[in-house]
Amino acid sequence: ECKKIILTSSLFPLGQYFEKHLGTKGSLGAGGSVSTTAWDFARYAGFTDIYCAGLDLGYPLLQSHIRGSTFEEKTHTSSRKLHPAETALSASLFLANKKLDKDYEGKTLFTDDKMKMFAWWFESKAQQYKEIHSYSLNNSSLYIPGFSYRSVQSLLNMNEQTEKRIEFLSCPSNTTSDSIKAFDKVFNEFLEGMQSLYDTAVKGIRTAEKALLSPQQSVQYTQELQKIDNSIMTSQFKDIASLVFPTEQKLNSIMEQTALPDDPVKASFIKSKIIYGLIKGAIQQYLKKF
Repeated sequence: ECKKIILTSSLFPLGQYFEKHLGTKGSLGAGGSVSTTAWDFARYAGFTDIYCAGLDLGYPLLQSHIRGSTFEEKTHTSSRKLHPAETALSASLFLANKKLDKDYEGKTLFTDDKMKMFAWWFESKAQQYKEIHSYSLNNSSLYIPGFSYRSVQSLLNMNEQTEKRIEFLSCPSNTTSDSIKAFDKVFNEFLEGMQSLYDTAVKGIRTAEKALLSPQQSVQYTQELQKIDNSIMTSQFKDIASLVFPTEQKLNSIMEQTALPDDPVKASFIKSKIIYGLIKGAIQQYLKKF
């Protein structure tokens, strides 16, 4: 049962746009894993003792996934006679760039570069916030300097912090009817801005088409397309829209599959039409979500 929902600052341009107009919610660190953000949330909430369960950051006893987890179950649902679950699970152990390190008992442990990157994040935070004590509940997990091992039983033996929990869950909400109205206003401005970018992309397509039909006016249409490019690049919604813009890799792939003419000017107009078409389609799909 959910006791309380806490809003924090977004890592993505869309959320950052709303916070720019409505106020930030509090930024949490992101080390690339849910566990890093969870640790930082506990710190932000004021806890000085943080217990981490399941933070193996390695392969204790050469196990890749906990029994019953989504990843482990997936190997069973997709297994077949010539490719059983054991093959898939062992692949995760031996195909990646594995390294040897130590657990909290000093025993050798299999880990990899990605896991060690997460461990480095936790180590850096332990150094940064020395007043916080962090514990791993598994002594066979990857040792993180600045962390200590504590048994599950030692955690269960602690006195329940009822008053602190009630105090935390009773924090008043900052959401008011005025803030809802403000959100609606910013949201409508966002939709108008995205619609404006969509219209600009459509204008770019039509301009490129006209340029292809009237090569004698190529200079004029080139200038018009430059103005359209500048309109998009200077838009306050550019960073939000960047999430739906085609990637350079996707563009290169499309251009390689397109039969472009030898005339560089004509080829440039065709490329512009393709790019604006992709932007138009992407924004259209984006707006459907709202």
